[in-house]
Amino acid sequence: MPSLHVMSANLQQGKASRRPRPGTDKVAWQRESISKAIRQITAAGPDLLALQELKVTTPGGYLYAPLLAAGNYHEAIFAPTKNERSRLRATKKGQARGVGTALLSVYPIGAREVINLPVHQQETWLKTLRTNIGIGEIPRVAILAEIKVAPGHSVVVAATHLTYTYRLNVTQLRTVAGALAGFAQRYGLENAPRLIIGDLNIRGCDVPLAATGYEAAAEALTYPSDEPESQIDHILGTGVEVRAAENLFLPLSDHRALRATVVWK
Repeated sequence: MPSLHVMSANLQQGKASRRPRPGTDKVAWQRESISKAIRQITAAGPDLLALQELKVTTPGGYLYAPLLAAGNYHEAIFAPTKNERSRLRATKKGQARGVGTALLSVYPIGAREVINLPVHQQETWLKTLRTNIGIGEIPRVAILAEIKVAPGHSVVVAATHLTYTYRLNVTQLRTVAGALAGFAQRYGLENAPRLIIGDLNIRGCDVPLAATGYEAAAEALTYPSDEPESQIDHILGTGVEVRAAENLFLPLSDHRALRATVVWK
């Protein structure tokens, strides 16, 4: 049966995970940390890579383009989180700018969509306005995609970064799961396995599994990066088994990356 090596990493906009060495300036240290992180991710060799807080260009240099090139990814989707206008520009014209969520695949990507997630439990025009002008909740999105792993074997995937506000993040996760089910139905992929990957900002696997109805999860502590005490980054699946889950310390971010192998049932 087909299998897929999956990784999720919150890159915290390219911020180094540790302080610079004495005598090293911050920009040079960031440049070195980015270079090391790209090498580590590439060496890990994920088939499918979900990234959160991905900053295309940092003071220490480019982050997105070198990662794409080093990993030899077949296709990628970048969804800025600044506002809907920049998101539409990026998804329709392939323009990756600013900060956002991304999904990179060594396999061809078929159908794809990017959706907005609810940003307030009780939406009002004022809350929506505050969010859109950057003084409210950060806009949240999910990338939905069909990954064509082999002839006759596709997996439908959602890559996302949810709010840290409890209850709202659970609402957002339910929205993602429902949207992914609808996506699969629209494209005739009802029987395909499904994955939800990303920084869900929900501790442990019990609540995410209950909220989605999924039965498989990668279990490994991911936060904070130096001495992780909890798991807020997740790989959730249905129709698959999740094996060999582990965290990976990167020179970037206050999160550890999470990786696992998913195998079709």
